[in-house]
Amino acid sequence: MTEATETDPVEQAAEAFAAEVSYWREVRGLSMRSLAGKMGFDPSYVSHIESGRHRPTEEFARLADEVLNAGKAVWRRWTEFDGVRLRTRPQAVPPAPRRAEQPYASGSALVVEHDEARLRFDDGVYRLTMRRRLRNTGGEPNTRSPGESWRSPPSAGARRCAGRPSTTATPSRRCG
Repeated sequence: MTEATETDPVEQAAEAFAAEVSYWREVRGLSMRSLAGKMGFDPSYVSHIESGRHRPTEEFARLADEVLNAGKAVWRRWTEFDGVRLRTRPQAVPPAPRRAEQPYASGSALVVEHDEARLRFDDGVYRLTMRRRLRNTGGEPNTRSPGESWRSPPSAGARRCAGRPSTTATPSRRCG
């Protein structure tokens, strides 16, 4: 055992779980490969669990206990591991409060609720269609029309079809 595992309760619990699985696998006369096959896991995963390279999962513990017919011994070791893991997990740091000034125009806050893009290839031309569902979470109504500032500027050489507004972020090079 290394110094880190001697003092780390999560590592100790993971090692105890791995030892329990290994014990019951040997008692039942199964190889890692046969245990993995009966559980539906890759043999390398069982090896990684037993060697401590991977932490055990709830699904693995349930299946191992069932396949090895261990009388809930493997499951108890997993619940011990999970309890230690949850108690020693660092607490999530709350997000920093938002600044008063927002990068939006004053009073408006548009949130993209759904973003969809479709790229088609028609007659030698790529056509990109982008659609967004926006929600105004600000205190003032949005006064910009979609044609004013939402559309990207046309790329060099691109042209608009006469009488038809473009619905693409970059207008297609051909009218069709």
